[in-house]
Amino acid sequence: MKVDIISDNELVIYLYNNINGINFKEELCVKNFLKDLFVKLNDYYDIKIEGYYDVDVYIDEIYGIVLDLVKDDIDFYDYYSNTVDMKIIIKRCKFLYLVEDYDIDFKKFYVYKLVNNVYLLPKIKLNYIELGSLIENSKVIYNSDDIVKKAIKINC
Repeated sequence: MKVDIISDNELVIYLYNNINGINFKEELCVKNFLKDLFVKLNDYYDIKIEGYYDVDVYIDEIYGIVLDLVKDDIDFYDYYSNTVDMKIIIKRCKFLYLVEDYDIDFKKFYVYKLVNNVYLLPKIKLNYIELGSLIENSKVIYNSDDIVKKAIKINC
């Protein structure tokens, strides 16, 4: 798990390869998954989640899950402390990988170029080592719809 704190009201949680056994079609399963995750955030990262959140759940079959949590600035009175209320939106999508190093076997990827940036989209499911190397040497782009629409697809 990787946690990026964007601001006081927003954080992004990367859950690499963590979608097995979670039924995202069942609301109760999603809520229980998030409840367990919030406990771990509090215990291991000292991040307390309470209040009202908009939660965007991005699911990619190859990477796993990215959660974008934005705390709403509505009044949440003290007697609601230690409680969380959420609006959850689940989005199944393909993640892109922004790369700077071009020492990659491009046969396994669709390649997109936008301005001076190169993005990779796996054509096939990568093995654990290949995916780990890709994640280590790139930036995961989980909300990639705009990039794919604007980018030029390069044939390799």
